[in-house]
Amino acid sequence: MIKTLIISATLLVSSWATLADSAEQKSFRPPYTVEIYTALFCGFCEQVKERLEGLDIDYIEYGTVFSTSNHKEMLKRTYGEDGVPRIFLNNQYIGGFRQFQAISQHQLDLLAAGQPIQVMIREP
Repeated sequence: MIKTLIISATLLVSSWATLADSAEQKSFRPPYTVEIYTALFCGFCEQVKERLEGLDIDYIEYGTVFSTSNHKEMLKRTYGEDGVPRIFLNNQYIGGFRQFQAISQHQLDLLAAGQPIQVMIREP
């Protein structure tokens, strides 16, 4: 049993490492669509939403707690990554809270102004 758990944890960590290594810089042009998968009482989700709202950046929010269909769709779009928030820009997977924090204030200001930007996306 313990051996199985260790192997499972190793596979999980290696799949995260593979995904983390598969980021690339991508250019985006307006119009922008920001989507966020969230959960109730998620402090990181609230921080992302507050930062976007502070810049008057509109976003679409998908709750995952009471909607199994939203949760399943999130898992499909994030290549199996679970947990929230999960953020998308123009249907491209940005990542979670850490990846969102890595987007510079300058890039968010450009996004808010409807200007072209470049940000890192994650791919399988």
